[in-house]
Amino acid sequence: MEIADQRTAHTCLLPPASTEQLEQVLARHDIEVAAWGKGAAKRVDDLLAELRGGESRLHMDQEGRLFRCVAVIGVDVFFIDPHDPRQGMLRLVESEQIFKAGGRRRRRLRTSLGEKQLPGESAEAAAKRAIEEELGLPASKLILRKTGAEVVESESESYPGLTSTRHLTFFECALPLPLFDPSGYEERQDQKTITFAWKACA
Repeated sequence: MEIADQRTAHTCLLPPASTEQLEQVLARHDIEVAAWGKGAAKRVDDLLAELRGGESRLHMDQEGRLFRCVAVIGVDVFFIDPHDPRQGMLRLVESEQIFKAGGRRRRRLRTSLGEKQLPGESAEAAAKRAIEEELGLPASKLILRKTGAEVVESESESYPGLTSTRHLTFFECALPLPLFDPSGYEERQDQKTITFAWKACA
């Protein structure tokens, strides 16, 4: 079923009822899913879970082109040692994603962390959730500063062949000394482990 969005002249598709129905939608738009679920690519059921959870939506433009629409926040995390500021500023970066299926992925993210916004969730709340879930740190002890916003369209790395339009909102914060771990941080998920490390700012 489809819902017209008069503001954008796009049509928003309601989440399919099953993986099979989602595969049929993708096939109608010539999106090949044979490589999905291999290596760093996510599976069709992962996309279905996103759609049902409201983390992303499928839209179709006036030319009939299917694309994924998602709101994403990015957070840059910094640290300066108050006892030795001469060492300069450090920035946290994602080192690697290690998938239980056997694949590995190194991403060059613009920010330390990235997270999808949930329905009804503000960008700042999503940023705080990212800090807590990905780094295991108490966001309540940090001061976030919004640094910008933009819209980017590109082919999805997670779902090859499917274009994604990302509505991005950016934040930054500095860690206090008690929360600083020089060895970095690690997030363990069901299907992968994500590692983060500190890198000197140029």
